[in-house]
Amino acid sequence: MNDEQDKRPSKSAAKREAKAIEALAEWLIELPYELRRALPIDPAIIDAASFAASRSKGAARRERLSVAKRLRGDAAAVAALQAQRDSTQQQTAAERAQFRQVEYLRDQLLDERNDPTAIVATAGLSETSAREVLGSVASYRSAGSERDRKRFARDVFRQVRDALADQRGASA
Repeated sequence: MNDEQDKRPSKSAAKREAKAIEALAEWLIELPYELRRALPIDPAIIDAASFAASRSKGAARRERLSVAKRLRGDAAAVAALQAQRDSTQQQTAAERAQFRQVEYLRDQLLDERNDPTAIVATAGLSETSAREVLGSVASYRSAGSERDRKRFARDVFRQVRDALADQRGASA
């Protein structure tokens, strides 16, 4: 009997595992249907997640628990979902970091105390992109109304974002 107890996880470990699988089920339910359908897991689990996604709050909770119960019985599905979720989270973190970088460059470009040409040169933008960005910065700085300044600030953001994306695409 002692060997049997050693093989089983502790009650706390079992609860942690159940909560992790429940969180995985919730993540699966929140995925758009097209992404859910593309996952390499049992179609019955995908159907159950789709059904849970269409339910009201109380029913959705019951269905989430039902999806989690199905997942507990399928270790391969749990592993595939965890890998997909981890990959998605890493991609999201990278996108957030890129967004912060673009915001920072935009703020530096629009700051009246800074020389935008030096910032553009430091960022390594192509000549065409640099001209577009510098034109929008000049328009921002000469704009009379707050509304126009906001519009030009958005233009600078978009141009910097697109230029950096082109730059990453060219280097990949």
